[in-house]
Amino acid sequence: MKVYLILLMPLIVACGSSKKVAQKENAPDWVTKRPTDAAFYYGIGSATKQGDDYLYQKKAKEVALSDLISEISTEVSTYSVLSQIENNDQFTQDFTQSIRLRSSKSLTGYEIVNTFDDGRRYWILYRLNKTVYRQKVSADRQKAIDLALQKLAQADSFKKENNLRSAIIWHIKALEAIKNYLDDPLETNWKGSDIHLGNHLYLELVKTISGIKISGPEKIECVRSLPLTINYIISDQEAEPLDNIPLYITYSGLSLGKRDYTSNFRGNVQYELKAVKSEKKLEKVSAVVNLDKLAEEATRDNMVRRIVTQKPALSVTTILEIRKPVLKLAGLNQAEEAEIRDYILKSSIGELFEIRNSSTYDYLLEVTEMRREQSKNRDINVFQINGVIALKTMEETPLLTVEIKGERGLHYDENKALNKATENWEKEFQRKLIPKLRQLLSGL
Repeated sequence: MKVYLILLMPLIVACGSSKKVAQKENAPDWVTKRPTDAAFYYGIGSATKQGDDYLYQKKAKEVALSDLISEISTEVSTYSVLSQIENNDQFTQDFTQSIRLRSSKSLTGYEIVNTFDDGRRYWILYRLNKTVYRQKVSADRQKAIDLALQKLAQADSFKKENNLRSAIIWHIKALEAIKNYLDDPLETNWKGSDIHLGNHLYLELVKTISGIKISGPEKIECVRSLPLTINYIISDQEAEPLDNIPLYITYSGLSLGKRDYTSNFRGNVQYELKAVKSEKKLEKVSAVVNLDKLAEEATRDNMVRRIVTQKPALSVTTILEIRKPVLKLAGLNQAEEAEIRDYILKSSIGELFEIRNSSTYDYLLEVTEMRREQSKNRDINVFQINGVIALKTMEETPLLTVEIKGERGLHYDENKALNKATENWEKEFQRKLIPKLRQLLSGL
């Protein structure tokens, strides 16, 4: 029996090889060579026969459709929207992929010419009538052009009224109308002049955005931990105020506050920091026209949004020169004031503010109910220092109150017992008060 099996093996292998050769010889010409026809575009796709019939056939159809699109795709025109955007390889790649994706979704009228199955792979051949395709593309393109021109007219109308926000939005809507033809020059006539529509729309949008002017201070002196207000004026190039213009404002230091603002009818925007929180001497506040917000309002199309925001919008930066707040000590005798000053200066926040006995100050650190309790237990001297410390603004606004109770100092020597109590009170001062002052002054 083993002998017969061995003898049969070459025959089985030979039959298998012959079958594959036969299948290859029986394959139609289009499997190995693309058809050429003046009347049709062709697309060829194939997929390995694995799993469900529907899945591998679907894959082959997708490949064939992509191949068909590559047959009819053209180069991006030098008069298209993309030509006006600064060179960005990633954006160019994304732009091209977006165009191909739109083409695959909008392409209609193609038909299946033939299929072939060689046992291992499934093949499919698509074709598309060139005349029918060109007629449909021409009609769809003209509809897009007409719609874009209507929206452009609306944008121009708003621009004449100095409503630049609405003008920008309608320019974006006009771009959206030709989103399937952003790689096309779209030659048309506008107000008696021949234009490339996509190119013209983008340049008009950039020009309108550039007409917005943000005026704000270049430099401001401010105090660490205190509130700060910056006023901006939004206007056109002739200094006419612009309302309803969105700004995005950021502070380089620590801030969790509001960032989105909109100009009022006077063109004003008021930016407020509840506290300048930073340990640096310099920070900055930057205000920029929020093109992302305008683009989101105008269109849901991601590629159009990216085109709008590709060019940086106008921005203004204000440098903050941050000085230390002045801290005044009160409620202490001269010796006690010297002690508290020393405690603070050698702490982790000693560099964050200036301690000065002045009529003008930013904070008042008042020590109240300062008590030094003394007792004696047989021959042992016992001292304990307690106090309540209150921090206020110059306007007497209370900010915090901390009770500090030091551990007792014990010693046979009275002076050593007092020194030990003083050391214990300083430790509590550093533990309970300094972290709260640090958070108040720097936000850290």
